[in-house]
Amino acid sequence: MIVIELLEAILKLGMPVFATSWWVIHRRYKRGDITREADRRTVKTDLKAYRKKWRSDDKSSYGLMENKWMRFGGGFYGITALTTFLLIEIGEVFSFQGHLSVIGEWFDNGLIGFVVDIFVNQLENFVSAITWFAYWADEDRAVFIWVGIPYAAYLLGISHASGLNVDVSENLESGEELETRIEEKDDHEKVDPSDTHP
Repeated sequence: MIVIELLEAILKLGMPVFATSWWVIHRRYKRGDITREADRRTVKTDLKAYRKKWRSDDKSSYGLMENKWMRFGGGFYGITALTTFLLIEIGEVFSFQGHLSVIGEWFDNGLIGFVVDIFVNQLENFVSAITWFAYWADEDRAVFIWVGIPYAAYLLGISHASGLNVDVSENLESGEELETRIEEKDDHEKVDPSDTHP
């Protein structure tokens, strides 16, 4: 049973967290908010500085995903909460499409009732997202799997966003091996000036 739960956690939460963390962090690298050659600690420090900057900046200069991510707390927790929120919303869109015949029932309580229902639904989704660990580890699921898998996926997403393709185990152990890989990659990518053509 644990193998099935691991696979379920990887498919339902791990892969989406990987994709979300890669996308969000990759954008930070492209904008120069995080140094591409940074080790894990520096990335963490850069993300804290980014969050501090975000708090004081005009929010309209940031994208919808960035604002949601920061509102959910940034970092691993924010990425997982954002991913959970997106998955809940996407699930509701597909559920809505399957029940188009009930559109008339939405307005049984009038337009104000409809707007209140939407607001309450968004609030419920937000609470589910910020308590993502309880949302995913409901029933008899193992909490450590539903926290460990997204954390590993988050670390992989950050590593791949930098273009370094570092193993999760290296991120979990220490930043020294990451620094070695960065140096090796930098040495490999250096171009000999005599090899360039006019």
